Amino acid sequence: MASYDAEESSVENSQPYEIYRFLLGSEEFLYTSAEDDVVVDGNTYTATQIRRGAILQGKSERTKTLDVEIIAANPLAQRYIGPPPGFRAALTISRVQRDDVSASPALIYSGTVKAVVFPKDGQFAKMQVQTVEASTSRAIPRYTYMGMCNHLLYDTPCGVLQSSFTHSGTVTLVDGNEITVSGLNASGLDVVGGFTDNSTNTEKRQVLAQSGDVITVLLPFETDPTGTVISVFAGCNRVLKEDCALVFGNEINFGGFAFVPNRNPFTAGL
Repeated sequence: MASYDAEESSVENSQPYEIYRFLLGSEEFLYTSAEDDVVVDGNTYTATQIRRGAILQGKSERTKTLDVEIIAANPLAQRYIGPPPGFRAALTISRVQRDDVSASPALIYSGTVKAVVFPKDGQFAKMQVQTVEASTSRAIPRYTYMGMCNHLLYDTPCGVLQSSFTHSGTVTLVDGNEITVSGLNASGLDVVGGFTDNSTNTEKRQVLAQSGDVITVLLPFETDPTGTVISVFAGCNRVLKEDCALVFGNEINFGGFAFVPNRNPFTAGL
Protein backbone atom coordinates (compact mmCIF):
# COMPACT_ATOMS: atom_id res chain seq x y z
CA MET A 1 0.00 0.00 0.00
CA ALA A 2 1.17 3.50 -0.76
CA SER A 3 1.16 6.72 1.22
CA TYR A 4 -1.55 9.34 1.00
CA ASP A 5 0.56 11.70 -1.13
CA ALA A 6 1.43 8.97 -3.63
CA GLU A 7 -2.18 7.88 -3.96
CA GLU A 8 -3.49 11.44 -4.16
CA SER A 9 -1.19 12.33 -7.05
CA SER A 10 -1.82 9.10 -8.92
CA VAL A 11 -4.00 9.29 -12.03
CA GLU A 12 -5.07 5.64 -11.92
CA ASN A 13 -4.85 4.60 -8.26
CA SER A 14 -6.43 7.57 -6.48
CA GLN A 15 -9.53 6.40 -4.57
CA PRO A 16 -10.46 9.25 -2.23
CA TYR A 17 -13.35 9.53 0.17
CA GLU A 18 -14.19 12.24 2.66
CA ILE A 19 -14.96 12.18 6.35
CA TYR A 20 -17.14 14.77 8.09
CA ARG A 21 -16.83 15.53 11.79
CA PHE A 22 -19.60 17.70 13.28
CA LEU A 23 -19.14 18.88 16.88
CA LEU A 24 -22.30 20.21 18.53
CA GLY A 25 -21.51 21.09 22.14
CA SER A 26 -20.15 17.83 23.57
CA GLU A 27 -21.83 15.69 20.90
CA GLU A 28 -19.95 14.28 17.92
CA PHE A 29 -21.54 13.27 14.61
CA LEU A 30 -19.13 11.37 12.35
CA TYR A 31 -20.04 10.65 8.73
CA THR A 32 -18.33 9.57 5.52
CA SER A 33 -19.05 9.81 1.82
CA ALA A 34 -17.71 6.26 1.38
CA GLU A 35 -20.15 3.46 0.59
CA ASP A 36 -19.35 1.65 3.86
CA ASP A 37 -18.49 2.72 7.40
CA VAL A 38 -14.79 3.49 7.82
CA VAL A 39 -12.45 3.71 10.80
CA VAL A 40 -9.96 6.59 10.80
CA ASP A 41 -7.68 7.34 13.76
CA GLY A 42 -9.72 4.93 15.87
CA ASN A 43 -13.04 6.71 15.15
CA THR A 44 -15.87 5.11 13.17
CA TYR A 45 -17.41 7.30 10.49
CA THR A 46 -20.89 6.22 9.43
CA ALA A 47 -21.68 5.94 5.72
CA THR A 48 -24.61 8.23 4.97
CA GLN A 49 -26.10 10.21 2.12
CA ILE A 50 -24.07 13.41 2.27
CA ARG A 51 -22.75 15.84 -0.32
CA ARG A 52 -21.23 19.29 -0.43
CA GLY A 53 -20.63 22.19 -2.76
CA ALA A 54 -17.28 23.30 -4.11
CA ILE A 55 -14.64 24.56 -1.68
CA LEU A 56 -13.41 27.90 -3.01
CA GLN A 57 -9.87 29.15 -2.38
CA GLY A 58 -9.79 32.84 -3.26
CA LYS A 59 -9.79 35.54 -0.57
CA SER A 60 -13.29 36.81 -1.37
CA GLU A 61 -14.62 33.29 -2.03
CA ARG A 62 -13.62 32.11 1.45
CA THR A 63 -16.21 34.44 2.97
CA LYS A 64 -19.00 32.61 1.16
CA THR A 65 -20.89 29.68 2.66
CA LEU A 66 -20.32 26.03 1.81
CA ASP A 67 -23.52 24.01 1.36
CA VAL A 68 -23.50 20.55 2.95
CA GLU A 69 -26.61 18.45 2.33
CA ILE A 70 -27.78 15.45 4.36
CA ILE A 71 -31.09 13.61 4.55
CA ALA A 72 -33.63 15.11 6.96
CA ALA A 73 -33.89 11.83 8.88
CA ASN A 74 -30.22 12.13 9.89
CA PRO A 75 -29.86 12.53 13.71
CA LEU A 76 -27.88 15.75 13.23
CA ALA A 77 -30.52 17.24 10.94
CA GLN A 78 -33.19 16.29 13.46
CA ARG A 79 -31.54 18.59 16.02
CA TYR A 80 -32.53 21.57 13.87
CA ILE A 81 -36.23 20.68 13.65
CA GLY A 82 -38.08 22.70 16.27
CA PRO A 83 -36.07 24.71 18.80
CA PRO A 84 -32.48 25.13 17.54
CA PRO A 85 -29.54 23.69 19.50
CA GLY A 86 -27.93 25.84 22.16
CA PHE A 87 -24.56 25.63 20.39
CA ARG A 88 -23.30 26.40 16.92
CA ALA A 89 -22.04 23.20 15.25
CA ALA A 90 -18.41 23.08 14.09
CA LEU A 91 -17.48 21.08 11.00
CA THR A 92 -14.20 19.69 9.72
CA ILE A 93 -13.95 17.86 6.40
CA SER A 94 -10.96 15.64 5.68
CA ARG A 95 -9.93 13.64 2.65
CA VAL A 96 -8.66 10.07 2.94
CA GLN A 97 -7.16 7.72 0.34
CA ARG A 98 -8.62 4.21 0.49
CA ASP A 99 -5.26 2.46 -0.05
CA ASP A 100 -3.27 4.69 2.30
CA VAL A 101 -1.69 2.25 4.77
CA SER A 102 -1.80 4.83 7.57
CA ALA A 103 -5.26 6.12 6.64
CA SER A 104 -4.01 9.59 7.46
CA PRO A 105 -6.69 12.23 6.81
CA ALA A 106 -5.86 15.50 5.06
CA LEU A 107 -7.89 18.42 6.40
CA ILE A 108 -9.52 20.31 3.51
CA TYR A 109 -12.13 22.48 5.25
CA SER A 110 -13.04 23.83 8.68
CA GLY A 111 -15.97 26.03 9.62
CA THR A 112 -19.17 26.48 11.61
CA VAL A 113 -22.80 25.87 10.68
CA LYS A 114 -24.39 29.27 10.10
CA ALA A 115 -27.91 28.16 9.15
CA VAL A 116 -29.94 25.04 8.29
CA VAL A 117 -32.82 24.95 5.83
CA PHE A 118 -35.02 22.08 4.64
CA PRO A 119 -35.65 22.39 0.88
CA LYS A 120 -37.05 19.74 -1.47
CA ASP A 121 -40.25 19.22 0.53
CA GLY A 122 -38.26 18.75 3.69
CA GLN A 123 -36.55 15.56 2.53
CA PHE A 124 -33.07 17.02 2.92
CA ALA A 125 -31.35 19.41 5.29
CA LYS A 126 -28.99 21.92 3.69
CA MET A 127 -26.41 23.27 6.10
CA GLN A 128 -24.81 26.58 5.25
CA VAL A 129 -21.29 26.43 6.65
CA GLN A 130 -18.98 29.41 7.03
CA THR A 131 -15.24 29.35 7.58
CA VAL A 132 -13.84 30.57 10.89
CA GLU A 133 -11.98 33.25 8.93
CA ALA A 134 -15.24 34.58 7.48
CA SER A 135 -17.11 34.55 10.79
CA THR A 136 -14.39 36.62 12.47
CA SER A 137 -13.69 39.02 9.60
CA ARG A 138 -16.52 41.45 10.31
CA ALA A 139 -15.59 44.69 12.03
CA ILE A 140 -17.56 44.88 15.28
CA PRO A 141 -16.96 47.66 17.82
CA ARG A 142 -15.68 46.21 21.10
CA TYR A 143 -17.32 48.88 23.24
CA THR A 144 -20.33 51.10 22.75
CA TYR A 145 -20.59 54.48 24.44
CA MET A 146 -23.60 53.75 26.64
CA GLY A 147 -24.64 53.80 30.26
CA MET A 148 -25.02 50.02 30.53
CA CYS A 149 -22.11 47.61 30.88
CA ASN A 150 -20.56 46.33 27.64
CA HIS A 151 -19.27 43.08 29.15
CA LEU A 152 -20.91 39.70 28.88
CA LEU A 153 -21.80 38.43 32.32
CA TYR A 154 -19.24 35.86 33.55
CA ASP A 155 -16.75 36.56 30.74
CA THR A 156 -13.10 37.41 31.50
CA PRO A 157 -13.44 41.25 31.50
CA CYS A 158 -16.50 40.95 33.76
CA GLY A 159 -14.65 38.72 36.20
CA VAL A 160 -17.71 37.42 38.09
CA LEU A 161 -17.38 33.76 39.04
CA GLN A 162 -20.20 31.84 37.40
CA SER A 163 -20.03 29.11 40.05
CA SER A 164 -20.87 31.62 42.80
CA PHE A 165 -24.21 32.60 41.23
CA THR A 166 -25.68 29.28 40.14
CA HIS A 167 -28.35 26.96 41.44
CA SER A 168 -28.69 23.31 40.46
CA GLY A 169 -32.05 21.67 40.99
CA THR A 170 -34.32 18.96 39.70
CA VAL A 171 -36.92 19.86 37.10
CA THR A 172 -40.23 18.80 38.62
CA LEU A 173 -42.64 20.20 36.04
CA VAL A 174 -42.53 21.44 32.45
CA ASP A 175 -45.39 23.38 30.89
CA GLY A 176 -44.36 24.74 27.50
CA ASN A 177 -41.75 27.41 28.16
CA GLU A 178 -42.33 27.33 31.92
CA ILE A 179 -40.02 25.10 33.95
CA THR A 180 -40.20 24.41 37.68
CA VAL A 181 -36.77 23.94 39.29
CA SER A 182 -36.73 22.67 42.85
CA GLY A 183 -35.10 24.96 45.42
CA LEU A 184 -34.64 27.92 43.08
CA ASN A 185 -36.73 30.34 45.14
CA ALA A 186 -34.93 29.35 48.36
CA SER A 187 -31.55 30.00 46.71
CA GLY A 188 -32.33 33.72 46.57
CA LEU A 189 -31.02 34.07 43.02
CA ASP A 190 -32.65 36.44 40.56
CA VAL A 191 -32.15 34.56 37.29
CA VAL A 192 -34.06 36.89 34.95
CA GLY A 193 -31.68 37.69 32.11
CA GLY A 194 -29.57 34.68 33.03
CA PHE A 195 -29.65 31.26 31.46
CA THR A 196 -30.09 27.57 32.12
CA ASP A 197 -27.72 24.75 31.27
CA ASN A 198 -29.14 21.28 30.81
CA SER A 199 -26.09 19.08 31.47
CA THR A 200 -27.92 16.06 30.06
CA ASN A 201 -27.74 17.27 26.46
CA THR A 202 -25.80 20.58 26.65
CA GLU A 203 -28.85 22.70 25.78
CA LYS A 204 -28.82 26.29 27.06
CA ARG A 205 -31.83 28.59 27.26
CA GLN A 206 -32.20 32.27 28.22
CA VAL A 207 -34.44 33.03 31.19
CA LEU A 208 -37.11 35.66 30.49
CA ALA A 209 -39.06 35.62 33.76
CA GLN A 210 -39.07 34.06 37.23
CA SER A 211 -41.80 33.44 39.79
CA GLY A 212 -40.60 31.46 42.78
CA ASP A 213 -39.33 28.12 41.53
CA VAL A 214 -40.87 28.65 38.08
CA ILE A 215 -38.86 30.18 35.24
CA THR A 216 -39.91 31.10 31.73
CA VAL A 217 -37.31 30.35 29.08
CA LEU A 218 -37.00 31.80 25.59
CA LEU A 219 -37.49 28.43 23.89
CA PRO A 220 -38.54 25.05 25.24
CA PHE A 221 -35.93 22.32 25.53
CA GLU A 222 -35.82 19.90 22.64
CA THR A 223 -35.79 16.98 25.11
CA ASP A 224 -38.16 17.07 28.07
CA PRO A 225 -35.93 17.79 31.10
CA THR A 226 -38.47 16.60 33.69
CA GLY A 227 -36.67 14.59 36.37
CA THR A 228 -33.21 15.78 35.35
CA VAL A 229 -30.94 18.24 37.15
CA ILE A 230 -30.32 21.57 35.43
CA SER A 231 -28.23 24.57 36.44
CA VAL A 232 -29.70 28.07 36.49
CA PHE A 233 -27.44 31.13 36.49
CA ALA A 234 -28.21 34.61 37.77
CA GLY A 235 -28.76 37.42 35.29
CA CYS A 236 -27.58 41.04 35.34
CA ASN A 237 -29.32 44.23 34.18
CA ARG A 238 -25.86 45.76 33.48
CA VAL A 239 -26.53 48.91 35.55
CA LEU A 240 -23.66 50.06 37.78
CA LYS A 241 -25.62 51.07 40.89
CA GLU A 242 -28.06 48.19 40.60
CA ASP A 243 -27.12 44.57 39.82
CA CYS A 244 -23.42 45.30 39.24
CA ALA A 245 -23.02 46.73 42.74
CA LEU A 246 -25.89 45.25 44.75
CA VAL A 247 -25.88 41.67 43.43
CA PHE A 248 -22.35 41.02 42.25
CA GLY A 249 -20.29 43.66 44.08
CA ASN A 250 -18.37 44.12 40.87
CA GLU A 251 -18.23 47.90 40.34
CA ILE A 252 -14.47 47.75 39.74
CA ASN A 253 -15.00 45.81 36.49
CA PHE A 254 -17.99 47.79 35.21
CA GLY A 255 -17.62 48.08 31.44
CA GLY A 256 -19.97 50.93 30.62
CA PHE A 257 -20.17 54.71 30.90
CA ALA A 258 -22.45 55.03 33.90
CA PHE A 259 -22.60 58.81 33.99
CA VAL A 260 -23.63 59.49 30.41
CA PRO A 261 -26.30 62.24 30.70
CA ASN A 262 -29.82 61.21 29.82
CA ARG A 263 -30.39 64.41 27.84
CA ASN A 264 -28.48 65.08 24.61
CA PRO A 265 -27.88 68.84 24.31
CA PHE A 266 -27.25 68.52 20.58
CA THR A 267 -30.79 67.25 19.93
CA ALA A 268 -32.79 68.56 22.88
CA GLY A 269 -31.04 71.90 23.36
CA LEU A 270 -29.73 73.43 26.56
